[in-house]
Amino acid sequence: MKTQILTANNLHSGGVVFLSTEGGWSPYISQAWVSDNSETDLLFEALGRRAAKKQLIVEPFLIDVSVENDEPAYRQVA
Repeated sequence: MKTQILTANNLHSGGVVFLSTEGGWSPYISQAWVSDNSETDLLFEALGRRAAKKQLIVEPFLIDVSVENDEPAYRQVA
């Protein structure tokens, strides 16, 4: 199963943010909430839609990550 996180852009700053384990949005990938199943992926997508509707973020989408030292990291493409 893939490990994924939800990313988006902060509506006000334009910076990249990640759905955090606290349920908010963090600019640090190390604080991202990691999904390893389709049910959690669906939850992430719903949370992203809700945050976009509240005009906190734009363009939320899931990205594949690896987990290194208990923290998510960008997956290297071979």
